[in-house]
Amino acid sequence: MRAAVVHSWGAADQLGVETVPDPVPKDGEVLVKLRASSLNWHDVIIRQTGRGLITPSILGMDGAGMRLDTGDDTIIYPCLQWGIDETAPAKDYSILGDSTGGTYADLVSVPTENLFCKPKHLSWEEAAALPCAGLTAYRAMFSRADVKRGETLLVLGAGSGVSTFAVEFGVAAGVRVLGGWCRTGQA
Repeated sequence: MRAAVVHSWGAADQLGVETVPDPVPKDGEVLVKLRASSLNWHDVIIRQTGRGLITPSILGMDGAGMRLDTGDDTIIYPCLQWGIDETAPAKDYSILGDSTGGTYADLVSVPTENLFCKPKHLSWEEAAALPCAGLTAYRAMFSRADVKRGETLLVLGAGSGVSTFAVEFGVAAGVRVLGGWCRTGQA
């Protein structure tokens, strides 16, 4: 299969598309043929720093594609071993594409519990961009902050993926949304 493989963290010339062996699913996992992957800020940070992860590595946490075992169109939920507490991840939590092969490839092996039916009204690109940013915003607003209709929500950096979802969710929930942007001096 083809995959975007990183051989060295932080070096722009150490990332390229290569032919690599297909992933082999572990027990409880299935192969997904990717139709779309999205770039997430997490992927950028990992690409720049490596955060102690090994190379070579296939990055990418968000994606959507077809389950090869059933043929179903699916969205990949990238938070592995989240646990039962909606407000915070479990101790064994990890992210797809960090210590596992990621979605910047033709195929990815994913636990079946992390696969959800792709809504028909979403394009492949929309479906691929939904999981991390959408669920982060949802959990922050409704699981952690317990935002209610009529309350006011301040969304800083109201142009990022998570904050864009927060604005949309807030409006849909009848929340007064205030957006802001602050310059941190970083690109």
